[in-house]
Amino acid sequence: MPKQTPLELIKYNIDQMILKELSDLESRTILFSIIKHSKLPSQISHDDQIPQSTVYKKLHTLKTLGLVYVEKIELINRAKSRYYKSTIREAEICVKKFEPIVNLIPNKT
Repeated sequence: MPKQTPLELIKYNIDQMILKELSDLESRTILFSIIKHSKLPSQISHDDQIPQSTVYKKLHTLKTLGLVYVEKIELINRAKSRYYKSTIREAEICVKKFEPIVNLIPNKT
């Protein structure tokens, strides 16, 4: 097997992290619940019956990977409240020659 360059190692690692999050039921539920409309973490927690602490952890990871973004920030009860929205509307995963290929279809809503 040829030696991988640092750039290939970073890309491979990011692909693996995205693949891991897409295979996680809670991350997937959160991600696809905010495709059409942005939501507060508390709304996501309530709507999808996921503990709020888990929603915050998953949103942080999904945001780091570029799968969600903060669409708007409002001041609610003197606290900044962030509304999150998905950057993707679909994901396709294919495995060729032992390498996963992750195709993300952008969310244009």
